[in-house]
Amino acid sequence: MSDQNQNRNEISLFFLLDLLIKNYKTILAISILSIILGFGYIYSRDRQYDIEIDVRLVGQNEIAKFKSITNSIISRVDATNLRTDIIGLDFINEKKLLNLFYDEFSNYKLINLVYFENLISKKGLSREDASNLSYDISANIQFITPRSEDGVYKIAFTAVNDVEFNISALKETINRINTEIYNGLKYEFENILTAINHDHNTAINNINGKLEARENILAQKKENEIYRLKEQYKIAENIELETNLVLDNPKLTQSIIDKSNDTDLSSMSSIELVFSERNAYLKGTKALEQEIENLTRREISDFLLLDSEYFSLKTLLNEKIISIIKDKNYFLSLMPKLKEFKSVDINYELARVSSNTSNKLTMFIFVAIGLFTSFVYILFTNLYRTYKKSLND
Repeated sequence: MSDQNQNRNEISLFFLLDLLIKNYKTILAISILSIILGFGYIYSRDRQYDIEIDVRLVGQNEIAKFKSITNSIISRVDATNLRTDIIGLDFINEKKLLNLFYDEFSNYKLINLVYFENLISKKGLSREDASNLSYDISANIQFITPRSEDGVYKIAFTAVNDVEFNISALKETINRINTEIYNGLKYEFENILTAINHDHNTAINNINGKLEARENILAQKKENEIYRLKEQYKIAENIELETNLVLDNPKLTQSIIDKSNDTDLSSMSSIELVFSERNAYLKGTKALEQEIENLTRREISDFLLLDSEYFSLKTLLNEKIISIIKDKNYFLSLMPKLKEFKSVDINYELARVSSNTSNKLTMFIFVAIGLFTSFVYILFTNLYRTYKKSLND
């Protein structure tokens, strides 16, 4: 019984093998079609690449660029009663720059913004598509910290299709991060200088207060003079004096003008000389009306230019402001140039790029599907022919 089963299996196996050999053209055609479809799928689908870039600490040469400004500020701090811990003077080192870089990079705002701009300008995407894709990209980029102190920090992300575009956008992002860090360090030094120049700033605030008070005084004097001239105008109007009585009657000048004024004119400022005129009604209504109109139209700045006290305060204020500006410019000139600054050391040419999609596996799957399909097709067509023949018999 077992021999019969064995013979039957051998006959079935030989029958199947003979069937496949007879239909080798069908198998070959379907396999070639599967290979063509496999190549088409491989070249039409998005290709994904895993990218890793090493991030290293900057060397002492970068730190040395801040030596001049740090030492100069320390010497200024030592000359004051300020403590370095109170004003926030923190020495710049490799670790601080790395931490600043990590804080900015982990925020992802700049990454998202740079990729958004590049997707619009270089890829021609709409704002909506660029916004969605830039968000996906920025969420995919990771800053990997090493497990040991001797390890290397890494930036890792997956790029779709265009590796060069992704690395270029990442490079621009890191340049902007360096700019943000540079401006942050500059702002720290400016705050320290503000604390150092506290006395100068206090003096400037006091002078500004005096200038404002003087401006208010002169503004009030202007209003008082306008009021006085209006009162004089009423007097002239009441006595129906239209033209200048003094000019029309020069012989009456000394007898009519009030001689009781014993003010020392030499001790008065220019604006006060204008405001000290008396018996203005003698000018007549026409002259007074024009004078009131002119005085009303004049800005307070015109009177400030004639005021010696205001001018002296303004000069002193400018001297102190110029002194602070020169001091600030000197210290900031000691900072390294922005184009020479970098917070971390990155060599983009050493970026490791590897494809995370296996073309060989994809092709193997397509060939296997093609062979399986051809086998099934041959078996079913043979069964169909056998069935049709049995019906005819």
